[in-house]
Amino acid sequence: MSCPACKNKLTIFIIANLKILTCENSCGGLWFSRDQLKIIGSLNPGLGLPLLKIKHVDGIKTYRRVEHICPYCKNTLLFRHFFSKKFDTEVNQCAKCGGLWFDVAGLSNIQSMTEQHKKISLDKYFSTILYKNIKNIPIINEDVDEVVTSIVHVFKFLCPKGYFPE
Repeated sequence: MSCPACKNKLTIFIIANLKILTCENSCGGLWFSRDQLKIIGSLNPGLGLPLLKIKHVDGIKTYRRVEHICPYCKNTLLFRHFFSKKFDTEVNQCAKCGGLWFDVAGLSNIQSMTEQHKKISLDKYFSTILYKNIKNIPIINEDVDEVVTSIVHVFKFLCPKGYFPE
């Protein structure tokens, strides 16, 4: 499969028997299938932290200068739930297969900071991502509620243990 953002070939990264597709050595995006999303909520927080350490290149991706096509369906445009240029983060969903595309380069970059700066940066990051972006997604039905819950579970899965806000 190809990356929806930069068209790089996606590579498989296995964590807890989950095969997560990553855009290694390019934009650093992550693809989670609907089946993986059902499992991630039951996994330990921080277990996906190694996904934030895959090699990525700054400046590769674009924010909607082109439409993102689902890497799995190959003919469905991804719906963008939110993005933040400031925090270099974007979350998109395929309406057909239910997969989610995460561009979390900002969260990835925080991992290289000293512990003191990491704590401050993660607080700022999650204040915006959780309490502004995700909180403002209108929950109009059970399907949207399920997607929002999945998005939060993925962030909890990726966040270093002890840093995810309750």
